[in-house]
Amino acid sequence: GTMHQDPNDASRMYLLGQFTQRASVIKFSKSNMNVDWKLEIKSSSGAVAPASEMNEIYSYVQPSNNEYLYACGYKWEDPLQETYRKAVTMKLSTDGEIQFLHQFGQATNKDVCRSVTYDSSRREVVYMLETTSERLRPDYSRYQRYSGSNSDLLIITMRESGSFVNGYNINMDTASVSMGAGTHSL
Repeated sequence: GTMHQDPNDASRMYLLGQFTQRASVIKFSKSNMNVDWKLEIKSSSGAVAPASEMNEIYSYVQPSNNEYLYACGYKWEDPLQETYRKAVTMKLSTDGEIQFLHQFGQATNKDVCRSVTYDSSRREVVYMLETTSERLRPDYSRYQRYSGSNSDLLIITMRESGSFVNGYNINMDTASVSMGAGTHSL
């Protein structure tokens, strides 16, 4: 997990990440470590852990003077096999209430949201996804023979409400780029 100081309340911190194989957020007091609340993203089907609508939080941002956190990561299609995943974006209040949770990708690919930031001048949330799903890769048919196993980048901008504004695809064409490991990773 990752620790985050609440910029609006110096007495509170958050622990974000993966707990019991599900994406989780815990808000607690710095002075006595008492938990204010714990959010664990469960499966909409009611299945037990590790089934979840979001299995891991990779990145988060809490804009200054804002009562919301924006986070992103992924959901395993079959958490016991850990083979295919969808990218996930989420907004939650500082009271632990989910405002939106969106999933991107196809059930037979390896999509993940790697990063999130906030554009205060435009009041938009910006997510960066690593995509292998054909539906998330415009013009994929033109270069698929070179990069069927490689990933593209997809930059998504959303309003604070979670509604889609724009998407920008950065395809690697014939290049082989690793997003997560190695000397040529992003």
